[in-house]
Amino acid sequence: LDLPEKSSSPPRNKEFCEFKGRNIAIGEEIYDGCRAVCHCGTDARLNCAAIECPHNFAPHVSDCLEWDIDPHFIPTPPNCCPKPKCKNDGSCSFAGIRFPNFKHIPQELLPCGTRCVCLKGKVDCENRCPSVPDIPPPHMPCPATHAYRGHLPANHCSHNGKRYKLGEQWDEKGQGVKRRCQCSITNGLPHVQCHPGGCPQITDRFLQPTLDCPNPTIVIPDDPVVLCPYVICNDSKDSGRDLEHVNIVAINSTSARIRFTLPSLLVGLIGHAELHYTPDMSIPRSQWNIQKFARPKRLFDTPNIEYHLGNLSPDTTYFFQIQVIIEALQSGPESEVYKLYLPPIPSTASTTTSTTTVPPMIMLDVQLNAVSNDYKTLKISWRVFSAPEKKFIDGIQIRYKNAEKDQNEWKASPILHRDVRSYVLRDLEPGVSYAVDLLFTSNPEIPTHIISTKPIVIDMPSPPKDLFDINVTIHPNDVNVDTLHTTIKMNDLPVPINKFINVVKISYRSEDSMELLHTFKDPDGEGRLVLDGLKPDRRYKAWIDLYLTNGKTVSSNAIEFTTKDRPLSSIDKIDISANEAEALRESDIMDGRYLYCLVIVSVFATVTGIAFVVVLYFLLRKQSSAKAPITRAPSESAYDNPTYKTYEVGERPVEENGIKNGTIQA
Repeated sequence: LDLPEKSSSPPRNKEFCEFKGRNIAIGEEIYDGCRAVCHCGTDARLNCAAIECPHNFAPHVSDCLEWDIDPHFIPTPPNCCPKPKCKNDGSCSFAGIRFPNFKHIPQELLPCGTRCVCLKGKVDCENRCPSVPDIPPPHMPCPATHAYRGHLPANHCSHNGKRYKLGEQWDEKGQGVKRRCQCSITNGLPHVQCHPGGCPQITDRFLQPTLDCPNPTIVIPDDPVVLCPYVICNDSKDSGRDLEHVNIVAINSTSARIRFTLPSLLVGLIGHAELHYTPDMSIPRSQWNIQKFARPKRLFDTPNIEYHLGNLSPDTTYFFQIQVIIEALQSGPESEVYKLYLPPIPSTASTTTSTTTVPPMIMLDVQLNAVSNDYKTLKISWRVFSAPEKKFIDGIQIRYKNAEKDQNEWKASPILHRDVRSYVLRDLEPGVSYAVDLLFTSNPEIPTHIISTKPIVIDMPSPPKDLFDINVTIHPNDVNVDTLHTTIKMNDLPVPINKFINVVKISYRSEDSMELLHTFKDPDGEGRLVLDGLKPDRRYKAWIDLYLTNGKTVSSNAIEFTTKDRPLSSIDKIDISANEAEALRESDIMDGRYLYCLVIVSVFATVTGIAFVVVLYFLLRKQSSAKAPITRAPSESAYDNPTYKTYEVGERPVEENGIKNGTIQA
C-alpha cells in the first residue's frame, strides 16, 4: 500500500497539509481511493491508515456462524467495505418450521420420550426414556425366571397421552401440522403409524393461472409427513395491492401503530413482517431503518396484523413501508410508502390563554363506589379520568379510616396507576363505619393540587353469629334447692341442645369438706340439670363445664347455695321416692360404718391388754419358783451335826428300830 511517509522535519506550511498535490485543511479527512483514509492533524501533518474490511465476526459478537461476501461489490469511497450477509446463522428446519440456534424443539412435534434441540444447523435428538436392562430388576412382582423384555400384549396403542383401539384412525391437527394416524399391528405388537393421508389432494385446477393469481406455486415442506403441501400466489409484479387496509397512526409523540390485512392465501404460512422507516425520504431504501415483527412461532395465523413501533423522535415526519416475507418464497408483498407526522411532546402549560400558569387546585368528583365482599374486605371503584385530567395526575392512593375516630388516623393504600379503576381493601374491622376518599399524587413539576370532593362512608357488615359462642351465666334464681336434690337452670342455649352440647359436667364441693366431687349429666330440652345426693343443711359451691360438639369447652360462673334441712316426721308417714330413700340410706350407712369401726377397735385394744397382763403374770411366777437360797437363815445352827442339835420342846426325833436319829445302837 502506497502511504505517505511521515517526515521528521517540521512542515513548511502550518495552515494545511499537502497530499498528492492537494492542499488539505487542518482537521479534514480524505480517502486515498479505498486504500487508506487520511486526516490532517493540528500540527499540519498528514496521518493515514490502511482500510481493512472484516470478512466475518466472532459468534459471541453476532448470531451468525458463517458470512457471505458479495463478489460483485465495487468499492467506492466512503463505502469501501461490502456489507457481509449471514450465510449460516445456525438455525434448523424441522417439521417445516425454522428454529433458531440452541432452541428446543416443542414436545408436541416429537415422539414420546424424545428431546431435540437445534445445534449449529442440525437437530440433535436424544431418547430420554431409560434403557431396559437385560437382567430383570429385583423389585419385579414375579420371579426373574418368569420376566421377559418386551411389550405387554394389549389391544390398544398409546400416543401423546391418549389410548386408541386397534384399527382406529384419527387426524392430528395443529399449527400447520396435519397427518393421518392409525393404530395397527406391527410384528405382532400394537404400533402407531402416521402418514400424510389426511392432506387434501392438489388438483390441476389450483395450478392454472387466473386473474387473481397469475403465477400459482406449490410449496412442499421439508417434512411432508408432518406438513401438507400447499399452493400460494407468487405475484411480485404488483405486490403492493396484496396488503389491504393498511393503517399507520401515531399513538403518542414517540410511538406508532401499524395495522394491515393479509390476503387469505398467505394465512397459515410461516414468515415475518419487516417495517422500513426513515425521516429522510432522499436516502436510498437500503439505508432505511428496519424493524422485524413476527407472530408466535412465526406463523401468520390471522389475516389482521397489528404491530407497535416505539423509540421514534417527536415532532418529526416519518415515511413507512411494510414488506411481508414468506419463508417458503424468501419474498412477499410490499405496501406503498406512507407518511406520518409525530406530534411534539405536550406541554403542561395552558395554550388557550395568554398565560402559561396552571390552576393551583383542581376539585374532582371521582364518583366513588364501595361494595363489601365480606365482613373484612371492601372493593372501592371510581370513574375513568379524562385525558386533560391525567396530565395532572401522577398516581392515586385510597385513604380510609374509622368514621368515629380522629381525623388524623387515616390509613392509605399503595400508590396506584392513574388508569387503575378499582382496589380491594382487606383486613378491615367488621361492624365498623369507614370513611373512604381518593388521594391524588401530582407531578412534582406541576404545582397543581388535586382534591376529591365527595368522600363516602360505608358500614361494614357484622360477622355471622357463631352458634357455638355460648356464654353460660348462672344466677341465684336459676337454682332451685329441694330437700334431697337441686335443680340448676341454664339459659340462652342454642336449640336443639343435643346438636351443640355433648355432655355437661357439674363440679361441686361443700364448705366443710375439701373434696371436689364431679358428676356428668345430660340437660333436658329446657336446659335443666338435676344434682342429687347432697347432704341436708349444707352449703355448697358448684359450677358447670359444657363439652360442645365442636371440641371446645365452655365454663360457667360459680354459684353458692344451701340445701334444706331434712323434715322431722316419721319415715312411715313420708312418701319418699326411691332416690331420696337411697340417699338417706347411704348417709346412715356411712355413719353406722364409722361407729362400728370404732367399737371393733376398742374391743381389740381391750382383749390385747388383758392378754398382755395374763402372759406377764405367768412369766413372773415361773421365775420365782426356780430360785435357790444362797445363805442360811439366821435361826439355823452353825453345824449341821445332829449331836449338837438342839430341839425345841416336842421336836425331839423319834427312834426307829433302836436307831436314833444320827446314832446306831450296838
